[in-house]
Amino acid sequence: MALDDAELVYIPQDDFSQLLLRNSAVSQQFIRLLAGRVREREQQLLTMAYSSIRRRVADTLLRLHEPISADPTASIQLSRDDMAAMVGTAPSRSFAPLANSTRTA
Repeated sequence: MALDDAELVYIPQDDFSQLLLRNSAVSQQFIRLLAGRVREREQQLLTMAYSSIRRRVADTLLRLHEPISADPTASIQLSRDDMAAMVGTAPSRSFAPLANSTRTA
């Protein structure tokens, strides 16, 4: 799921393999990119397994806010279903912690 507009480019497998074989700097950068993404996913899975829904909602909102925090006019446009998918719960459960926290604040 892309939160911003994105452009996809198709690179044939043979061309990509040749690029990696011929250019070690590209290969190393690609490995670093994949390793970083594996670490991120591992952390997300641990969070989903052991954190409360309230914590997962809060962490997701913070992660979404981070790239736009410098722009005071920016907002996050996200459907309930998309938010629930990112948090790892049903849509009806993903917003309950927000409702409860605004009542207690």
